[in-house]
Amino acid sequence: MLVPGRNGFLRNEEATHYARMADSLRDKGFVVIYVDYLAAPGIRRGCGGDVGTEDIAEDILAAAARLRMTGYVRASAISAIGESLGGGGVLAALTTLKSGAPALFDRAIVYFPVCVGIMPWQTPTPLLMLLGALDDITAPSLCKDLVARVTHPGSVEIHVYPRLAMDSTIGSGPCSASPTGGVLDITPKRPRRRGPRSSDMRSS
Repeated sequence: MLVPGRNGFLRNEEATHYARMADSLRDKGFVVIYVDYLAAPGIRRGCGGDVGTEDIAEDILAAAARLRMTGYVRASAISAIGESLGGGGVLAALTTLKSGAPALFDRAIVYFPVCVGIMPWQTPTPLLMLLGALDDITAPSLCKDLVARVTHPGSVEIHVYPRLAMDSTIGSGPCSASPTGGVLDITPKRPRRRGPRSSDMRSS
């Protein structure tokens, strides 16, 4: 499952960026789902109060549940990849899972995730967190502090790139695909709630 930053999949630079990611994964035999949390009517950007990490988490979990029903992939090999605000949504999805409860996805990678306002999670889902030391929007210290408070910190691997800052420009329905690989597009069909917490609005 591929979860974008605040601008979603539609702007030219994001379309190219995520298409390259999807193509690379597809070439390796993976099926890729675009979790397009901005597809609800009236939603243009993830910043500005239209959508928060909790909303995105709902779409991620709905997409994972739907994917498990398709028969296209192994249910035990579902991953979530989130960037920036989408990464915060992946972390928020982890917080909804109680200790001992079955996980809807089995591993996750987050790039420059929004960590402000995210509660520590209880599940030992393997997580790779990629951060930029020069990032002044999603500061690595916030994410490190969050990881220190999760129930299973050993399940989280953090890499901080010393000369990297986040590029500020990057920011459930039926699905079908070939069993040998493809891109699925799952979009939310419900209206969004307005006015997420202010902490959810700090993104890139």
